[in-house]
Amino acid sequence: GGGAADAELKGKVDECEAEQFKQIKDTPIAQARAERVQLVARVEKCLSKLASLNVATPREELASRLALCTRSMQFQRTARLSHYDLHGWTNQRLLERLDICMRSVAGTKPAAVSAEHKRGYVQAMNRTVIRHCSNYGYDKSKASIHIELAGRMGNNMLQYLFARATADINKWGLVLFDVLRGPGNAALNIQHFPNVWHTAVGNAKKLTAGFYGCNDKYLQNYLFYKDLRPFALCLFAPGESDISDTAATLGPNDVVIHFRDEGFQLANMSPPFGYFKNVLDSLNATQQLGTIWIVTSPDLADHASVLKLKQEFGAQMHSGTSEQDHYLGRVAPIFVGSFGTFSWTIAYLSLGRKIYLPFYGDQTTGVNWLPWHNLFIHDDPRVQYSDCSAKGGGHPMTAEEVTTGSTKFATGLKDR
Repeated sequence: GGGAADAELKGKVDECEAEQFKQIKDTPIAQARAERVQLVARVEKCLSKLASLNVATPREELASRLALCTRSMQFQRTARLSHYDLHGWTNQRLLERLDICMRSVAGTKPAAVSAEHKRGYVQAMNRTVIRHCSNYGYDKSKASIHIELAGRMGNNMLQYLFARATADINKWGLVLFDVLRGPGNAALNIQHFPNVWHTAVGNAKKLTAGFYGCNDKYLQNYLFYKDLRPFALCLFAPGESDISDTAATLGPNDVVIHFRDEGFQLANMSPPFGYFKNVLDSLNATQQLGTIWIVTSPDLADHASVLKLKQEFGAQMHSGTSEQDHYLGRVAPIFVGSFGTFSWTIAYLSLGRKIYLPFYGDQTTGVNWLPWHNLFIHDDPRVQYSDCSAKGGGHPMTAEEVTTGSTKFATGLKDR
């Protein structure tokens, strides 16, 4: 009896909400119609996704929604409102509907991916790329490169890639050290990659790898790495623990956004919200916008831009480790990055079809805290760039449009 009663109640809720939704889709304020169309589209998209999940709604929630809908419909029939008041009231009802839908979707999780599936995934990945970085051994009579791994995972990946490529070509040994973490923990940020190899101690004479010809100890210059992608894909092939359930169940139009904010140090160290919004709007306009996942540090979960992405686009947080966050970005069909080597290494190793990166056109280096111009990927047609110094956060451009532009950043690109 309870099941039939619940089904009857759900039918009443669906009927009432569908009728109300039909009546509030439009607005009497002409200049607000474009914005209303976007809001209605987000609601419809969320409702469609929710329907595909077959979520069982608690009876208490159904009763509450029916009471709210019934009262709202009665108010709408009897109230005498100005056009502006009616616009505000209907807008609030749509936002309530979107909020209910988003909370219902967020309460569901994809089925857990089995350990066997992940193991098979890793094995297949390694069989595909292992030929690019099999260890040919090193000549113990030769030198060893001693390279400092400074910074976090993205920095360490570039430093290791530079040193490992140089060591393999010359059959040198490779010793890692870290001034802060000590020699035993130097590889802490990259040791989860199965194909990361290094020698425990040095041998013969020592070559300390400052490599200042390639900028500084962070070794940030795409011109060195542009032909090393197959090698890098092998070195940084994932381990089983790097693959989250979300990474193994991404949809064909799903988007991963990496959000990073360094605003505590200097102004304009992170992209504005408009950059993310314009990219997502352009994807939505071409019906290429699936589920949106945000990867960021836990302290930025309540950042204003993150909250706006959740509210306006229904974005969800990916609660994984930094390694899982990184790999999720790499396998995402569409990746939207921020500044820094975490985003850059995702873009560099991406298996997706669209990649978006920011820059500040009014700065020669592209941003004020790293040589972003030296990392500019100029030869990958998947990558598009937005000038965050432009009004509204900029719109996606090809690499050629950026390099032939008249910005200070374009000058910096020519100089590298």
